[in-house]
Amino acid sequence: MTVEPEHYTRYTIEPKDYIRENGLGWHEGNVVKYISRHDKKDGLKDIRKAIQYCEYIMEEYLNGHEHTVTETDDS
Repeated sequence: MTVEPEHYTRYTIEPKDYIRENGLGWHEGNVVKYISRHDKKDGLKDIRKAIQYCEYIMEEYLNGHEHTVTETDDS
């Protein structure tokens, strides 16, 4: 029997189910996981982890696109 932590089960859709059902990748899934639990588990530590995974996503995006992306490129 698996015990599901309250910091995940409080949501209508648990983060693991949201991640799986939407086919999110490793980095995107970790952003969802850490930001979903920050206020009930590790606070600032989880926010920093979510930011780190956002930075990984940004690095992959920048390395995978041929056009130049600037800080103000919101399109």
